[in-house]
Amino acid sequence: MASGTQPSEAARRASLVVISVGALGGMFPTLLRLAIGLSQEHIKPGDVDLSLLLAMVIFGVCGAIVAAIWGEVDLKKVFYLGIGLPSFLTVMTSSASTPPVQAQTPAQHVPQLSLTLPSSVLNSKPQIVFNSERGTTVVPFEPTVQVPPGATSFSVQSGRGNSGTIPLTSPKMTFRSQSDPWYSFKYAVGVNGAKPETLVPASP
Repeated sequence: MASGTQPSEAARRASLVVISVGALGGMFPTLLRLAIGLSQEHIKPGDVDLSLLLAMVIFGVCGAIVAAIWGEVDLKKVFYLGIGLPSFLTVMTSSASTPPVQAQTPAQHVPQLSLTLPSSVLNSKPQIVFNSERGTTVVPFEPTVQVPPGATSFSVQSGRGNSGTIPLTSPKMTFRSQSDPWYSFKYAVGVNGAKPETLVPASP
């Protein structure tokens, strides 16, 4: 009877190893992107919360299920199988269509624009995107920037967060940041354009 139970126990252990490796593969893409984001300071440790852990658990379960269904025993192949489905989901979400561009509205000409940004955004290389009928013009952030001729609106973009499109009706603008409570989850699943903060006008 011992000889009958030993293969069964060995098979269970082998299955557990396969499922564990598949789960690790499912979490690996998120761990890799997290490491890159932290090293490049696009995200901060404070941005990581339980929603990121939830997404990683979901990806781990997906990787384990795929590995178990496929029935592969080569651990290298199991690892790649675990990576496969979460990576596919990440590609699908990151390639989602971007929001439609708002129609340009006539605005008074503002020769210079003075902006005040939160300190967290100042350290993430912000840029000012000016919109006109001829297209867009991107300039590095300065407290005061020259407005390109014909520009009717602008937005602020940075590694930490973006603003919406704002009509050029005032020469001064102050922004405050709002944290996205679901940023970690969006980051984990690869939602296109997900950033930890949103820039909101605080005053004209």
